Amino acid sequence: VNQATTSKDSRFGILSKTGADAKKMFTDKVVPISTNYPFFFKPIQDGMERPKTELSYKVPSRRLTRRSIAASAYTEEEIQEGLDTTIDWKNTSDNSYDGEKLQLLIHDESGKWEKPENILNNWRVTKTCLRLGSKIIGKCMMGSTSNALDKGGRNFKNLFMDSDVSKRNANGQTKTGLYSL
Repeated sequence: VNQATTSKDSRFGILSKTGADAKKMFTDKVVPISTNYPFFFKPIQDGMERPKTELSYKVPSRRLTRRSIAASAYTEEEIQEGLDTTIDWKNTSDNSYDGEKLQLLIHDESGKWEKPENILNNWRVTKTCLRLGSKIIGKCMMGSTSNALDKGGRNFKNLFMDSDVSKRNANGQTKTGLYSL
């Protein structure tokens, strides 16, 4: 929430082991933090006070009519500027956030993705959402305890092992693009 309220034209995403878990993290953690922000830190917000799917720091939409268009053409209205930044969550899928640009992706419980979903396949897709060509434009925080190896743990272990910071390529990146902690 802190990063989102200080960023313009950005998108922040949440994924978890299930869509229900991602929604719970959004509604139980992110939304209350935003709701309890002091008024002087809180940007203009569109939508509901306690949204279920997307927290949107944008100027609220208003209906355009002939009268409102004509009035704005002849009077100097105060133009509100919004951040055009959103925080949302997606259902757990190999293709979640495919084709979207993210500034921050929170992967919760990534060591517990069970078949048919696969954290390795999802990471191949979502890491492209954090890049613009070869330039890195976003970051991912991926945390978890691990399930048993046959229940999603093996994929997470492979991802973790391929994120060894002592093994980097010529660009200074690990095989996965992540750093293991």
